Amino acid sequence: MRNLAKVGVKNRVKSSYLLLNVVFSSVCLATPALSFGLDIKVPRLGLGRESASRTSEVEEQAKTLIESNKPENIAQALQYIELAQQKQIDSARLHFLQGLAYTKLGISGRDDKAILAFVEALVLTQGRPEESAVAAESRAELATIYMRQGNYDEAGGQLKRILETRPLDCKTRGNLGICYLQLGFGEAALNEFKQVLAQEPDNFIALYNSGLAHTLTGQTERAASSFEKAIASGQKNKEALLPMAYLGLARVYCQNGRFDFALKLTERAESLSPKSSYVFLTRSEIYEARKETGKAIECVRKALEANPGDKSAQSALARILNRQKELIGQTQTLKVQ
Repeated sequence: MRNLAKVGVKNRVKSSYLLLNVVFSSVCLATPALSFGLDIKVPRLGLGRESASRTSEVEEQAKTLIESNKPENIAQALQYIELAQQKQIDSARLHFLQGLAYTKLGISGRDDKAILAFVEALVLTQGRPEESAVAAESRAELATIYMRQGNYDEAGGQLKRILETRPLDCKTRGNLGICYLQLGFGEAALNEFKQVLAQEPDNFIALYNSGLAHTLTGQTERAASSFEKAIASGQKNKEALLPMAYLGLARVYCQNGRFDFALKLTERAESLSPKSSYVFLTRSEIYEARKETGKAIECVRKALEANPGDKSAQSALARILNRQKELIGQTQTLKVQ
């Protein structure tokens, strides 16, 4: 790991499917709902190098098209930016907007194209302090792509660079904590979440992920405390992800052997989110810990019914079935002997 190496003791991550990393992702552009019949006046592009005012005009027009969130407008923005660049109208923000447009379109190779555009934006910001906002936005988008791809080391490197100039950016610091957590550095993750909570004590996501980090480092009492605080925060603020905090707490009680109470917590989570595959996955872990393999398999199958493409559920089912085969093989061997 080139970017996040040497940050402390690495812990083994047993399960990451409960990690909440989406909510911390930064949003660089507002996306107001625009009417379908929006009349967009595209400025005419002249020949030769354009003035700064024309460049700004092009940037604003591309931004408006992208903010509409309509695929046809975003595609038009890309064509518009490419035409502008052909006319030698270029800037770091235009490359940033180009990358943003690629991230919003479901086209083949969109991540590679977006990464290239954001990197080009960063190149154009070098030595230009007035472009620091564009640089930070580009790094944030790069980090989002890398996290989506599971490349947490590269993502963390971008996030650390943002924090050099924006140390109080809670979203960025929270995402850096998630990168550390995914890479198995529980203590480093906790340090980032603590700094978020110092600014926002009621931050549900930071509280929840602190619970995961404490669980990772074997601090079950602190993990339970963090999950309980997350539950209180979620109840207070009507957090949509509140069921996840109940499931996190359930896993802590499961580790401590309090299986019945852990199951009750999953019931509470299910009452809030009846179709969540995470509920059944957590319940399957509890049954598996209680050596009730049949019920564990039944819960995993329910998780797959709720979300057929859930890779965590597929892996859990394969693991349990393989374990059963091993046990059957050992039993048959003993009978032969």
